Amino acid sequence: MLIFGAVAAYESAKLPFGTVHSPGQGFFPWWISAVIFLLALLLLFQALTSPSSVARERSGRIAKVAALLVILAAYTFLLEPLGYPLCTFLLVLFIRFARFSSCCSCCARPIRNDGRLLSAWR
Repeated sequence: MLIFGAVAAYESAKLPFGTVHSPGQGFFPWWISAVIFLLALLLLFQALTSPSSVARERSGRIAKVAALLVILAAYTFLLEPLGYPLCTFLLVLFIRFARFSSCCSCCARPIRNDGRLLSAWR
């Protein structure tokens, strides 16, 4: 992203820039590429200064990524014959029960110890 932001800023600088009140063709592309470049620099800085995450990774992480890629490929190929609603329902169902999503406690742990389902609305 760092290289992409730099190249995009360089190429958009060749377009007429204009002013804030009368932006030219290169105004928004230059600012967007500058933001991408700065955010990429920030991510690079965080990656270089944070402790290594190799020790924290679980062994099944690569298997989960591979399974997800296989499921997404199957989704792509089955989209035409089965249709969008059914394929998307099956994809969401698989991702939900395979626990790829952990956006909240109800996705990370869908069932309590006593067998009752968690409610996201409590």
